[in-house]
Amino acid sequence: MTAPPGRATQHAFGPRVMSVLTSRSGPIVFGGFLAWFLVWSVVATLAFEVTVPEGNQRNLAIVAAPLIPALGAMFAFLTAFAINTEWGQLREAQHAAELEADAAARFALVAGSPGLDAAHLRRLLQSYLLSVVDEEWALLPDGRGSETARQTLGRMFRETRAIVSGPSVPAVTGGDLLHAVDSLISLRRDRLSLASRSMPPALLLLAFASGVVLCLDAVLLALPYQQWEAVTVGGVVVVVALALALVVAVSAPFKGTISVDAHPIAVVLDELSHGDLDVIGPP
Repeated sequence: MTAPPGRATQHAFGPRVMSVLTSRSGPIVFGGFLAWFLVWSVVATLAFEVTVPEGNQRNLAIVAAPLIPALGAMFAFLTAFAINTEWGQLREAQHAAELEADAAARFALVAGSPGLDAAHLRRLLQSYLLSVVDEEWALLPDGRGSETARQTLGRMFRETRAIVSGPSVPAVTGGDLLHAVDSLISLRRDRLSLASRSMPPALLLLAFASGVVLCLDAVLLALPYQQWEAVTVGGVVVVVALALALVVAVSAPFKGTISVDAHPIAVVLDELSHGDLDVIGPP
Protein backbone atom coordinates (compact mmCIF):
# COMPACT_ATOMS: atom_id res chain seq x y z
CA MET A 1 0.00 0.00 0.00
CA THR A 2 1.33 3.42 -0.94
CA ALA A 3 1.76 5.87 1.92
CA PRO A 4 -0.22 9.13 1.72
CA PRO A 5 1.80 11.99 0.20
CA GLY A 6 1.61 14.02 3.40
CA ARG A 7 2.96 11.19 5.52
CA ALA A 8 5.76 10.44 3.05
CA THR A 9 6.76 14.09 3.09
CA GLN A 10 6.86 14.12 6.90
CA HIS A 11 9.00 10.98 7.01
CA ALA A 12 11.42 12.42 4.47
CA PHE A 13 11.73 15.81 6.15
CA GLY A 14 14.02 14.62 8.96
CA PRO A 15 16.53 12.85 6.69
CA ARG A 16 16.58 15.87 4.36
CA VAL A 17 17.40 18.18 7.25
CA MET A 18 20.15 15.82 8.42
CA SER A 19 21.54 15.63 4.89
CA VAL A 20 21.66 19.43 4.60
CA LEU A 21 23.35 19.83 8.00
CA THR A 22 25.96 17.11 7.50
CA SER A 23 26.89 18.32 4.02
CA ARG A 24 28.06 21.71 5.33
CA SER A 25 31.69 22.47 6.11
CA GLY A 26 33.03 22.64 9.65
CA PRO A 27 33.20 26.45 9.95
CA ILE A 28 29.60 26.74 8.75
CA VAL A 29 28.28 24.06 11.11
CA PHE A 30 30.17 25.22 14.21
CA GLY A 31 29.83 28.92 13.41
CA GLY A 32 26.15 28.57 12.53
CA PHE A 33 25.23 26.77 15.75
CA LEU A 34 27.28 29.19 17.84
CA ALA A 35 25.83 32.30 16.18
CA TRP A 36 22.26 31.03 16.39
CA PHE A 37 22.46 30.16 20.09
CA LEU A 38 24.20 33.39 21.02
CA VAL A 39 21.75 35.57 19.07
CA TRP A 40 18.55 34.04 20.41
CA SER A 41 19.97 33.92 23.96
CA VAL A 42 20.74 37.65 23.84
CA VAL A 43 17.31 38.37 22.35
CA ALA A 44 15.60 36.26 25.02
CA THR A 45 17.56 38.03 27.77
CA LEU A 46 16.56 41.48 26.49
CA ALA A 47 12.94 40.41 26.06
CA PHE A 48 12.73 39.06 29.62
CA GLU A 49 14.36 42.21 31.05
CA VAL A 50 11.79 44.39 29.30
CA THR A 51 8.66 42.30 29.98
CA VAL A 52 9.35 40.78 33.43
CA PRO A 53 9.36 43.11 36.47
CA GLU A 54 12.54 43.15 38.52
CA GLY A 55 10.93 41.47 41.52
CA ASN A 56 9.63 38.62 39.40
CA GLN A 57 13.04 38.19 37.80
CA ARG A 58 14.46 37.07 41.14
CA ASN A 59 11.58 34.64 41.59
CA LEU A 60 12.26 33.17 38.14
CA ALA A 61 15.95 32.83 39.01
CA ILE A 62 15.07 30.99 42.22
CA VAL A 63 12.92 28.54 40.25
CA ALA A 64 15.52 28.13 37.49
CA ALA A 65 18.49 27.47 39.79
CA PRO A 66 17.65 23.88 40.86
CA LEU A 67 16.75 22.95 37.28
CA ILE A 68 20.23 23.68 35.92
CA PRO A 69 21.87 20.44 37.21
CA ALA A 70 19.04 18.24 35.92
CA LEU A 71 18.88 19.91 32.51
CA GLY A 72 22.67 19.92 32.24
CA ALA A 73 22.85 16.22 33.05
CA MET A 74 20.16 15.42 30.49
CA PHE A 75 21.91 17.44 27.79
CA ALA A 76 25.29 15.91 28.65
CA PHE A 77 23.85 12.38 28.48
CA LEU A 78 22.13 12.94 25.13
CA THR A 79 25.09 14.59 23.44
CA ALA A 80 27.58 12.09 24.90
CA PHE A 81 25.44 9.19 23.69
CA ALA A 82 25.08 10.69 20.21
CA ILE A 83 28.77 11.59 19.88
CA ASN A 84 29.93 8.21 21.17
CA THR A 85 27.61 6.32 18.81
CA GLU A 86 28.40 8.38 15.73
CA TRP A 87 32.13 8.51 16.48
CA GLY A 88 32.10 4.72 16.75
CA GLN A 89 30.55 4.46 13.29
CA LEU A 90 33.10 6.93 11.95
CA ARG A 91 35.96 4.81 13.31
CA GLU A 92 34.30 1.68 11.95
CA ALA A 93 34.11 3.25 8.49
CA GLN A 94 37.76 4.34 8.67
CA HIS A 95 38.77 0.84 9.74
CA ALA A 96 36.77 -0.67 6.87
CA ALA A 97 38.62 1.55 4.37
CA GLU A 98 41.96 0.50 5.87
CA LEU A 99 41.00 -3.19 5.71
CA GLU A 100 39.93 -2.72 2.09
CA ALA A 101 43.33 -1.23 1.29
CA ASP A 102 45.04 -4.14 3.08
CA ALA A 103 43.02 -6.67 1.05
CA ALA A 104 43.96 -4.88 -2.17
CA ALA A 105 47.65 -4.87 -1.22
CA ARG A 106 47.47 -8.56 -0.32
CA PHE A 107 45.86 -9.35 -3.69
CA ALA A 108 48.61 -7.46 -5.51
CA LEU A 109 51.33 -9.27 -3.59
CA VAL A 110 49.88 -12.74 -4.13
CA ALA A 111 49.37 -11.91 -7.81
CA GLY A 112 53.17 -11.86 -8.17
CA SER A 113 53.49 -15.54 -7.17
CA PRO A 114 54.85 -18.09 -9.65
CA GLY A 115 52.23 -19.49 -11.99
CA LEU A 116 50.13 -16.34 -12.08
CA ASP A 117 49.85 -13.56 -14.64
CA ALA A 118 50.83 -10.76 -12.25
CA ALA A 119 50.48 -7.96 -14.81
CA HIS A 120 46.92 -8.94 -15.78
CA LEU A 121 45.72 -9.46 -12.22
CA ARG A 122 47.18 -6.16 -11.08
CA ARG A 123 45.59 -4.36 -14.00
CA LEU A 124 42.22 -5.74 -12.87
CA LEU A 125 42.90 -4.55 -9.34
CA GLN A 126 44.07 -1.15 -10.54
CA SER A 127 40.91 -0.67 -12.62
CA TYR A 128 38.76 -1.47 -9.60
CA LEU A 129 40.65 0.82 -7.23
CA LEU A 130 40.53 3.64 -9.80
CA SER A 131 36.75 3.31 -10.03
CA VAL A 132 36.51 3.44 -6.23
CA VAL A 133 38.73 6.49 -5.78
CA ASP A 134 37.64 8.48 -8.83
CA GLU A 135 33.94 7.65 -8.97
CA GLU A 136 32.47 5.67 -6.09
CA TRP A 137 33.87 7.75 -3.22
CA ALA A 138 32.04 10.81 -4.49
CA LEU A 139 28.76 8.87 -4.36
CA LEU A 140 29.18 7.62 -0.79
CA PRO A 141 27.82 10.83 0.83
CA ASP A 142 24.49 9.94 -0.82
CA GLY A 143 24.75 6.33 0.34
CA ARG A 144 25.21 5.05 -3.21
CA GLY A 145 27.80 2.89 -4.92
CA SER A 146 29.29 3.07 -8.38
CA GLU A 147 27.97 0.74 -11.06
CA THR A 148 31.41 0.86 -12.68
CA ALA A 149 33.06 -0.28 -9.45
CA ARG A 150 30.54 -3.08 -9.03
CA GLN A 151 31.05 -4.36 -12.56
CA THR A 152 34.84 -4.05 -12.36
CA LEU A 153 34.95 -5.97 -9.09
CA GLY A 154 32.65 -8.63 -10.53
CA ARG A 155 34.91 -9.05 -13.54
CA MET A 156 37.94 -9.22 -11.26
CA PHE A 157 36.29 -11.97 -9.20
CA ARG A 158 35.28 -14.06 -12.23
CA GLU A 159 38.66 -13.82 -13.95
CA THR A 160 40.51 -14.56 -10.71
CA ARG A 161 38.49 -17.75 -10.22
CA ALA A 162 39.18 -18.77 -13.80
CA ILE A 163 42.92 -18.15 -13.40
CA VAL A 164 43.37 -19.99 -10.10
CA SER A 165 41.48 -23.03 -11.40
CA GLY A 166 44.34 -23.69 -13.84
CA PRO A 167 46.66 -26.65 -13.19
CA SER A 168 49.77 -24.45 -12.98
CA VAL A 169 48.52 -22.51 -9.95
CA PRO A 170 49.33 -24.05 -6.53
CA ALA A 171 46.31 -24.60 -4.32
CA VAL A 172 47.71 -22.43 -1.52
CA THR A 173 48.37 -19.53 -3.89
CA GLY A 174 44.93 -19.82 -5.45
CA GLY A 175 43.29 -19.91 -2.03
CA ASP A 176 45.15 -16.80 -0.90
CA LEU A 177 44.17 -14.93 -4.05
CA LEU A 178 40.51 -15.88 -3.78
CA HIS A 179 40.49 -14.95 -0.10
CA ALA A 180 41.83 -11.49 -0.99
CA VAL A 181 39.22 -10.84 -3.67
CA ASP A 182 36.45 -12.21 -1.42
CA SER A 183 37.61 -9.75 1.25
CA LEU A 184 37.37 -6.89 -1.24
CA ILE A 185 33.79 -7.85 -2.08
CA SER A 186 32.78 -8.14 1.58
CA LEU A 187 34.52 -4.92 2.63
CA ARG A 188 32.96 -2.95 -0.22
CA ARG A 189 29.52 -4.07 0.93
CA ASP A 190 30.40 -3.02 4.49
CA ARG A 191 31.54 0.38 3.24
CA LEU A 192 28.33 0.93 1.29
CA SER A 193 26.28 -0.15 4.30
CA LEU A 194 28.09 2.32 6.56
CA ALA A 195 27.65 5.08 3.98
CA SER A 196 23.88 4.57 3.94
CA ARG A 197 23.56 4.99 7.70
CA SER A 198 22.72 8.28 9.35
CA MET A 199 21.90 9.46 12.84
CA PRO A 200 18.16 9.31 13.62
CA PRO A 201 16.80 12.86 13.26
CA ALA A 202 14.76 12.36 16.44
CA LEU A 203 17.97 11.94 18.47
CA LEU A 204 19.39 15.23 17.17
CA LEU A 205 16.05 16.95 17.74
CA LEU A 206 15.90 15.73 21.34
CA ALA A 207 19.49 16.82 22.03
CA PHE A 208 18.79 20.18 20.36
CA ALA A 209 15.63 20.72 22.40
CA SER A 210 17.39 19.89 25.66
CA GLY A 211 20.16 22.35 24.74
CA VAL A 212 17.65 25.11 24.03
CA VAL A 213 15.84 24.51 27.34
CA LEU A 214 19.16 24.46 29.22
CA CYS A 215 20.21 27.80 27.69
CA LEU A 216 16.80 29.30 28.40
CA ASP A 217 17.04 28.20 32.03
CA ALA A 218 20.51 29.76 32.24
CA VAL A 219 19.12 33.03 30.86
CA LEU A 220 16.38 33.06 33.51
CA LEU A 221 18.96 32.37 36.21
CA ALA A 222 21.08 35.33 35.07
CA LEU A 223 18.23 37.88 34.91
CA PRO A 224 18.59 39.47 38.38
CA TYR A 225 22.35 39.97 38.07
CA GLN A 226 24.37 42.76 36.56
CA GLN A 227 25.41 42.36 32.94
CA TRP A 228 29.06 41.72 33.72
CA GLU A 229 28.03 38.94 36.14
CA ALA A 230 25.53 37.44 33.74
CA VAL A 231 28.16 37.12 31.02
CA THR A 232 29.41 33.97 32.75
CA VAL A 233 26.18 32.26 31.65
CA GLY A 234 27.35 32.79 28.09
CA GLY A 235 29.76 29.93 28.65
CA VAL A 236 26.80 27.55 28.94
CA VAL A 237 25.43 28.79 25.62
CA VAL A 238 28.81 28.36 23.90
CA VAL A 239 29.32 24.83 25.21
CA VAL A 240 25.80 23.77 24.20
CA ALA A 241 26.19 25.18 20.70
CA LEU A 242 29.61 23.58 20.09
CA ALA A 243 28.49 20.21 21.48
CA LEU A 244 25.50 20.10 19.13
CA ALA A 245 27.71 21.14 16.21
CA LEU A 246 30.09 18.28 17.01
CA VAL A 247 27.16 15.83 17.01
CA VAL A 248 26.27 16.97 13.49
CA ALA A 249 29.90 16.95 12.31
CA VAL A 250 30.48 13.27 13.19
CA SER A 251 27.05 11.95 12.17
CA ALA A 252 27.92 11.15 8.52
CA PRO A 253 31.05 8.98 8.01
CA PHE A 254 31.61 9.95 4.37
CA LYS A 255 30.69 13.63 4.22
CA GLY A 256 31.22 16.79 6.17
CA THR A 257 34.33 18.05 7.89
CA ILE A 258 35.03 14.97 10.02
CA SER A 259 34.75 12.16 7.50
CA VAL A 260 36.56 9.15 6.08
CA ASP A 261 38.66 9.74 2.99
CA ALA A 262 40.01 7.35 0.38
CA HIS A 263 43.64 7.88 1.37
CA PRO A 264 44.45 4.25 2.35
CA ILE A 265 43.07 2.95 -0.96
CA ALA A 266 44.73 5.76 -2.92
CA VAL A 267 48.10 4.80 -1.39
CA VAL A 268 47.75 1.23 -2.65
CA LEU A 269 46.71 2.54 -6.05
CA ASP A 270 49.75 4.79 -6.17
CA GLU A 271 52.01 1.88 -5.22
CA LEU A 272 50.46 -0.21 -7.96
CA SER A 273 51.08 2.56 -10.50
CA HIS A 274 54.75 2.78 -9.52
CA GLY A 275 55.31 -0.98 -9.17
CA ASP A 276 56.14 -0.69 -5.47
CA LEU A 277 54.01 -3.73 -4.63
CA ASP A 278 56.06 -6.05 -6.81
CA VAL A 279 57.78 -7.55 -3.79
CA ILE A 280 57.46 -11.28 -4.32
CA GLY A 281 57.26 -11.31 -8.09
CA PRO A 282 60.00 -12.52 -10.41
CA PRO A 283 63.22 -10.46 -10.48
